[in-house]
Amino acid sequence: MRDHQLGNIATAIATSRKLFNVKDEHIKNGITKIELKGRLFEIHAGKLKNLVGKNRLIIDGGHNVGAAKVISNWIKQQDKDVFLICGMMKDKPHREFIDYFKDIVKSITLIDVPGQKGAISKEEFKKKINGINKKIFLSNSIEDSIKSISNYQNSIGIIVGSLYLAGEVLNLN
Repeated sequence: MRDHQLGNIATAIATSRKLFNVKDEHIKNGITKIELKGRLFEIHAGKLKNLVGKNRLIIDGGHNVGAAKVISNWIKQQDKDVFLICGMMKDKPHREFIDYFKDIVKSITLIDVPGQKGAISKEEFKKKINGINKKIFLSNSIEDSIKSISNYQNSIGIIVGSLYLAGEVLNLN
């Protein structure tokens, strides 16, 4: 669990106690069952994990500057090369989000968020972030972007930028 998540949990506990008279035993029981599948969630098995080989595959639905800061801090703590895969909605702070990854990832691969009319196209996205990283690539699919990471060893692929994208990754796996 990350520091910002502890703050979120504390707020939820305080609210639950005030509004619903939730007892401590229920809170303790509930906290032990928390599973955040879209927040720095590692995929350990499945179709997409097989594509990345022995490398790690992480997803995070973070799509705002606060999330970018948390994700970039997590990346800085890793002792491996990190390859970012990103797809976002049109109304998000694209350049500000990607700026957090400027000098800490090996490459940025942009993808379209499947089935979302409100998503920014990978081509338009690339124009908006031009110059942030020397290695910006476009990929035609989630699967192709993940396969490209299998060319490396002892690395991490992290898929970020949209809760819709995180959901799609989980569905594909």
